[in-house]
Amino acid sequence: RMLPTISSHIRRAHILPAPGARDKLLGFYSSLFSRSWADARVVEREDAQGLGMRGGWMPEVTVPRELFLGVQKSDRVRYLEVMKAGRSRLWCRGPQGIQFTLTVADEENCHAEDCAPFPEQPRRRGVLNWADIAVEKGTEREVAHFTEIVFEWRLAKPVAIPEDKGLYITALNSSGETENRHKLCGIVPYEVLTPARPMSEFIPMFAVESEDTVKELLSIAQSQDAKVLMPPVPADGMITLLEDPWQGAFGIYHRTDDWNAAKETTILTNDIRTDEVFAC
Repeated sequence: RMLPTISSHIRRAHILPAPGARDKLLGFYSSLFSRSWADARVVEREDAQGLGMRGGWMPEVTVPRELFLGVQKSDRVRYLEVMKAGRSRLWCRGPQGIQFTLTVADEENCHAEDCAPFPEQPRRRGVLNWADIAVEKGTEREVAHFTEIVFEWRLAKPVAIPEDKGLYITALNSSGETENRHKLCGIVPYEVLTPARPMSEFIPMFAVESEDTVKELLSIAQSQDAKVLMPPVPADGMITLLEDPWQGAFGIYHRTDDWNAAKETTILTNDIRTDEVFAC
């Protein structure tokens, strides 16, 4: 089959448990998805021991080898704090303490079945099919510029949120294409997305097969003391946002947009720091 150009994208998300909470987290997420799914995503605390990293979800950003090898040897390093460096993984913090890991892209993980949107990705439960980066209002452009410099993501022109509540900026992989399948995440003020949770963070959205499944898993999560941050709402399908009992924020998303279409508001920016804003 034809392989896509190896581009910078979000391959999956991992959750760093609070001390002593790993087994409980495994049980909670296994009830929503599967035990093997949870095993692959709940990080062993020892892997990040002593890094000073908080609990919660973080993206695994997969980048071309040249970018990975050069990230600590270029001006990119001034945009991030490398907490731990390995041969194939960097544990990092970016603006506002947002955490992520950086790994090397290759032909194999371009086609990983749980990687973020590519045409070959199966639509099945638990696939990472969207994410939002919640930030302090007024810093949307700054954080977007960070992803552009460090990950080489492309950015769409910002969209104004009504009532002067900030900007929504869509980040796309480094392919330079604008179809929906190339979109990775949104950058949005937490005052809009999760007003009851005023913190900057990465919030992953995991695919499910139907709107009924969104409601079913929401009920299962609530029965285990998960908190509803956003009840099910229409958004190119249906989505709900939750906080697990150990304060990790995540979404359950039945996404229905056409992956081969491009929205008229998805116009790549020339300079996110100064480019014009779309009215909502």
